[in-house]
Amino acid sequence: SFRDGMQPDDLRTVIRGPWADFLVRYDAENPDSAYGTVVSVPDFDASSGDRHEGVPASWDLLWVNVWGDPAESESGQAAVDTYGQEMMAAFDKVTECTDDQMYDGRVVGLGTE
Repeated sequence: SFRDGMQPDDLRTVIRGPWADFLVRYDAENPDSAYGTVVSVPDFDASSGDRHEGVPASWDLLWVNVWGDPAESESGQAAVDTYGQEMMAAFDKVTECTDDQMYDGRVVGLGTE
């Protein structure tokens, strides 16, 4: 969720600055990376529905890290630990995160053209 007084524009500044800088280095060091991310903002009252264990009663954004190979999440975290601390400090000024929640996903069907 956004910290008090922070807005989507503050998050965009972090994404376009420290996060983008981190990704340039990460992609250079991991050219076969299958990393992606999704940022979602609910258009509903997030406190009104059922929640998975560990999800706070209310939240105003969802950040999802996605790896094509689960093992890459470990190297991604190692990169954050090694040279991503400035990026994380920038995120921490804007957002307040809950504990990580791990999920597994599968492609169940592909659309036709």
